[in-house]
This record gives sequence, C-alpha cells and structure tokens, in this order.
Amino acid sequence: MRSAPVLRRAVVLAVLGILAACTPPEKPADVPSKDTFECTLEGERWVIRFTEGEARMLTPGSERITLYQIAAASGVRYSNGLMELRARAWSSS
Repeated sequence: MRSAPVLRRAVVLAVLGILAACTPPEKPADVPSKDTFECTLEGERWVIRFTEGEARMLTPGSERITLYQIAAASGVRYSNGLMELRARAWSSS
C-alpha cells in the first residue's frame, strides 16, 4: 500500500496533467461561463470551475469535488486535504 505523501503526490500530478490539457478561458457554447474550463484527458471530460475561493471539479464519473483556495508562493493553489490543484495565471488577449 502506498503511503499518504506518495499517494497525495500522485493525485497532485494527475490534477496538474488534467489542468495542462484544459482549454483557455474562451466561452464555448456548452461551457456556462468564462471561469469554467473543460479538459479532455485520454478521452475523458473534466470540468473545473473557479469561484471566489474555490475550485469545483466535475470528474468523468460525475463526482463533484470542491477544493478550497490556500496560500501559494505564486499562482493559485486549491486543496481539500486529499487532492491539490495548482495553476499559474495567464492572460488572454
């Protein structure tokens, strides 16, 4: 069985991979707002919506996961204690 830090690192890396596959914040017809990102990883659809102090994820299996914003040295960081999401801001022009 994996130890908690190793499992946590694996989950963080998986979420970072998903976020890297996300489309920029343009508003496609099937995405409700500019703060919502749709990601496709290995044919599976992930949706991440950023709200004030939260990142809400919808997994391919329809599981809803809420991550809460925590302090970050740079960019943004969200966690629920089991899963962590980190991102850097980008500009869309």
